[in-house]
Amino acid sequence: PRIGFAHGEFMWADSGYALQPWCVVPFKKLLNQRPENKTFNYYLSRVRVKSEHTMGYLKGCFGSLQSLRQQISCPRDHKLAVNWITVCLILHNLIISIEGGIDELDPFYRE
Repeated sequence: PRIGFAHGEFMWADSGYALQPWCVVPFKKLLNQRPENKTFNYYLSRVRVKSEHTMGYLKGCFGSLQSLRQQISCPRDHKLAVNWITVCLILHNLIISIEGGIDELDPFYRE
């Protein structure tokens, strides 16, 4: 985490992760019954849903992301996978720029 996050940065995660200074997770068990915690969990789940939809949209546009079969056994492999995803994101943004926006009738976008 010290390498991936600058001071004050964090990530949203689901309940499978442990609460860390750099990792925000939903309230669990008895704590999730308090009204303010329910509200927090609700908005956190909305962030996760948007993230999941974004990943689904990108996988629909770039089939290579659906089954990125990159074995990660060393830092070089990890960098290759990150670079592949980065290239897809750059291409996606170029396509939007060149074509003048997102086609709202695109089934991947609507979902």
